[in-house]
Amino acid sequence: MSAEDFAISRQSNTANKPRYPWRGFMIDSGRSPNSLAKMKRIVRICSELGLNFCVFREGDDELCAVKYRTNRLGSEDPYALTMEQVEEFVDYADSYGIKVVPEIESLGHSTAKGRYYPDIVSGGFEHQYEGIGVHIRKSHLAPADPRSYELLESIYEEWFPIIRSPLVHLGLDEVRLPAEEQAEHLEGLLELVDRVAKRHNKQIIPIIWADAPQTPSKWRDRVIRCLWAYGDDKMRVGYQNPHLIKQGLRELSEPGCTELVFMAAGSGSGHTPYSKTNYEHAFLNLAEWAIWGKDRPNFIGLLAVQWSGNMLDDWLPDFACAAEYGWNPPDGIPDFETQMARIRRRLSQIKDAVDPDPAEVDPPAWDGIWLKDGKWFKDIIASTAKS
Repeated sequence: MSAEDFAISRQSNTANKPRYPWRGFMIDSGRSPNSLAKMKRIVRICSELGLNFCVFREGDDELCAVKYRTNRLGSEDPYALTMEQVEEFVDYADSYGIKVVPEIESLGHSTAKGRYYPDIVSGGFEHQYEGIGVHIRKSHLAPADPRSYELLESIYEEWFPIIRSPLVHLGLDEVRLPAEEQAEHLEGLLELVDRVAKRHNKQIIPIIWADAPQTPSKWRDRVIRCLWAYGDDKMRVGYQNPHLIKQGLRELSEPGCTELVFMAAGSGSGHTPYSKTNYEHAFLNLAEWAIWGKDRPNFIGLLAVQWSGNMLDDWLPDFACAAEYGWNPPDGIPDFETQMARIRRRLSQIKDAVDPDPAEVDPPAWDGIWLKDGKWFKDIIASTAKS
């Protein structure tokens, strides 16, 4: 192994303190199915790379990824995991040093919930998928509605006892509601989280996307704000980016700010197959975020996102790059070709990455639609219902 390869391996850093104590990757099962076998393989790879948490998206507009015991969610989603499988995944990841952090969409991105609870889901807009039909995107739960809280409480009740870290992502991004309604919902939601956590003798640390309303003062020392901008954002990372200014980048970056911050980085995606951000722009974005937070002590986590598709191997270079920069943020933007060659060499040394068991690779899907020959093929829910 070369010195450069050694620098990005997990073993090279065990004697050193990483700059970011939380270094993560995402599995977007809310938009495309991911089998338990494949997720375990990805966990093994990411453990080798030096990542230590996985954001598991249990639902979005397209799919409910979990069949719960105490509510109807997932009962008609044929590829949803049972809670027994979820617990198996949580335990398996923990055995490899990776904490599973559920992202439970707690207001927006709730169209799939509406298939089961139509009375409390509304909003959203139509998105046409060529040859497939219309999907509704960005629906939301009824804000501050006791029925919404009751459903969310049932989800939290099943997750909180089994997770191995205090972190739970509540989502709350891109909600198409007035700010004051979102703020009222957020305050009630945080009260609910605390009540459920108390029943299980836990203190939960919520994560919320930074475009959500300001964290109420009572929780400001505990809630993690997750800033997000990806490699397809031409405005890049900094005060020149109006999207990040709206998220509170300036306030969260001020000296003396005590609100905790994660940075979600890497590849965005479009709503067409295989529209992941290219590696050069993803690596640039990861580097910019790692550098941005480097000297800001309240910035404690770097998360390589993964959206829309289920071909997780395509995101492994992003995950490897996040692992490196999470341990040792660069002083400047590294040369892309050099960085990619180094990461390719590193991944080539991990059997699960270079020669995966076919049983641990899933048929490709994107935005809740099966793909064939790189194109839209069949709606996952509709095609199953007809079979």
